Amino acid sequence: MKYQLKCLKTGELINDAYTLHHTDNALLRAVYKEPFALRKNAEGVWKYLSWLPVSQANRYVAGTVTYRAVALGEALGLSNLWVTFHGYWPEKGGLCPT
Repeated sequence: MKYQLKCLKTGELINDAYTLHHTDNALLRAVYKEPFALRKNAEGVWKYLSWLPVSQANRYVAGTVTYRAVALGEALGLSNLWVTFHGYWPEKGGLCPT
């Protein structure tokens, strides 16, 4: 598995089983074995395959776009905020028909 979930309440590392139930009221953070790698030749969300909870990309591309949200990040005090949009927003490259 390319990542594990870390319980910020107990510090325990957990394998993601999709139907995970851990300590109530615990915040889980993904901890990746490899550093983030952008796949520039891939389309849509598959550019971020190294950080997605799947083993491989599929052939379906739905026009999902991920972009850096500078103004929102500044308003929230976050210096590196990224947002994923799934829908029709041609100005941002979101071409999924709704």
